[in-house]
Amino acid sequence: MSVASAFQLCGYRHVVGSLWTVQDAMGPVLARAVYRNLAAPDGRGPAYALHRAVAELRAHGDYDDPLFWASVIHSGP
Repeated sequence: MSVASAFQLCGYRHVVGSLWTVQDAMGPVLARAVYRNLAAPDGRGPAYALHRAVAELRAHGDYDDPLFWASVIHSGP
């Protein structure tokens, strides 16, 4: 069981998590991008917001290595 699946079992519909340990500094960068995409007028939901955020993360010079962005998942409907 992962932390993301534990949050879903607690009742959260949409959860963003990581499949392995990632650098701490990446978290706020990703979170800002996810929330910015969620608030966008053309937002299509949490999965799309994460997809766009990962694309931004990949374009970021410090986090373009797959070890950073490949672990990030959305779990939910």
